[in-house]
Amino acid sequence: MLNQGYEGEVIMTWHRLVMDIFNRIAEQLEQVLDGLTTEELNRQPSPGANTIGWLTWHLTRSHDRNMSELIEKEQLWTVDGWYIKFGRDTDPAETGVGHTTEEMAAFRARRTPKR
Repeated sequence: MLNQGYEGEVIMTWHRLVMDIFNRIAEQLEQVLDGLTTEELNRQPSPGANTIGWLTWHLTRSHDRNMSELIEKEQLWTVDGWYIKFGRDTDPAETGVGHTTEEMAAFRARRTPKR
């Protein structure tokens, strides 16, 4: 993962760094979500608080958007039809930023079988 750079500097290429970060987050997220029920994913810990399901959706949508911009390809959100699976609009800018408390509370995550 590391390359020796000019005058002995150690340089990590940006794409390997980004992929390492995304892979670590995905692994940790999978561990956190393992065993949670749909009810637990959608429970607000207190009024106005984000649910685990919404936070997970927001995080992964943001990653999809950011990665698509970095690699200059269309988002998986639209290409793979994830917007349909979540019953949402195809808007590629829709990542949850600016959601009202009501919009967040109306969001519903579903458990899917492991691959």
